Amino acid sequence: MKGIDLIFLTNMSHRERLLLGVIIIISLVTFLWVGIYEPLTDQRASLEQKILSKRGELMEISAIADRYVEVKTVIDLINQRISSGKTNKSLLASMELLAKNSGLSSNVVSMSPTQTMQFDGYKEYGVELRLEKVSLPALVSLLQEIKKTTGYARVKRMSVKTNYENPAFLKVALRVSNYKRITK
Repeated sequence: MKGIDLIFLTNMSHRERLLLGVIIIISLVTFLWVGIYEPLTDQRASLEQKILSKRGELMEISAIADRYVEVKTVIDLINQRISSGKTNKSLLASMELLAKNSGLSSNVVSMSPTQTMQFDGYKEYGVELRLEKVSLPALVSLLQEIKKTTGYARVKRMSVKTNYENPAFLKVALRVSNYKRITK
């Protein structure tokens, strides 16, 4: 078989052999380019795109994880405050005492408990408090007293309006809520 190939090449002129060599080299380079290099570069580009996509996902997940840690810390602090606030006094009695300590007991128009609600293992107790002819510093003092209370009491809703007769005083409506963990 070798002899036949050589006879075929020997019967060709120098120009034909040169042309055949160039064709073989071009075919080989084209095969290597199309068969090996192009698929590798396409695959590399695809993998680089996936890497960028996964980096973005990783950044999102790490941001979510950071946010989760922050929220968990806040929830743990709230649960700790709820657990530390185990007193025998009702929220209504606590609010009366806070109004008295803030010097606002004479400004209280009404104070009434709201409906108790249960959700996610907690029980919420609420008190609606209406005050009239309250100065801004006295209101701030009351809000600070509410914040300092044992347990977790928060102002859930607040409406402040100026008094028509004397704009230096305010009409205030507050809804203060207190939470207790439901033990099963």
